[in-house]
Amino acid sequence: MPAFPLPSEEKKSVACWNCGRAAGLHFCDHCGSVQRPSGDFFEYLALDHKLQVDLPELERQFYSLSRRLHPDIYFHRSRQEREIAENAAARLNDAYRTLKDPVKRAEHLLDVLGIPRKRRDPREPRAGNTPPELVEEIFEIQMLLDDVRQGDKSAASGLAHAKAKFETLLQETDASLNACFAEWDRVRRPEKLREIATILDRRSYIEKALQDIVAALTDD
Repeated sequence: MPAFPLPSEEKKSVACWNCGRAAGLHFCDHCGSVQRPSGDFFEYLALDHKLQVDLPELERQFYSLSRRLHPDIYFHRSRQEREIAENAAARLNDAYRTLKDPVKRAEHLLDVLGIPRKRRDPREPRAGNTPPELVEEIFEIQMLLDDVRQGDKSAASGLAHAKAKFETLLQETDASLNACFAEWDRVRRPEKLREIATILDRRSYIEKALQDIVAALTDD
């Protein structure tokens, strides 16, 4: 099976909104106008579409662009360019926050490549809406949470045990994600992205359950 087709990693050239001539990804090569930001965060920070990111390089690209998009630079420019620069700076911040987080990075890559996700709401514990292997565990946690909220102090020990179990599950899930990230970067097969999407879906339930447990134990 061929490797998954990716957006081009080469420098893109589009027509500048201001002068109409060929422009680079961030700035026009001719008039110097800042360009409308790309919705592909990997592209916007000049990074390959990989899931194991060189964090120092990511930070370097971020700060380099941040200096060039500083509002003071565009104070005397047209209103349109000031607005574009503001949007570009906001997009840059979003890109940096997303790509430095492994889970958000993977979710963004799936969106960029059009890989569908079930996007179920982890706040809804209904059996039909929960990953099959977690149905019983989530149900038991919900019962314990209800007991604690109703003042049953004895349920707290059960929640503490569940907390330890779900912390382990989260660690195991993140280890599986890291292994899949490395495999995707190596072979870029579509089935690996689908596997990552499934793991991310499962992870969202584990993380939400753990957050609920911690909140209940803290309140208690």
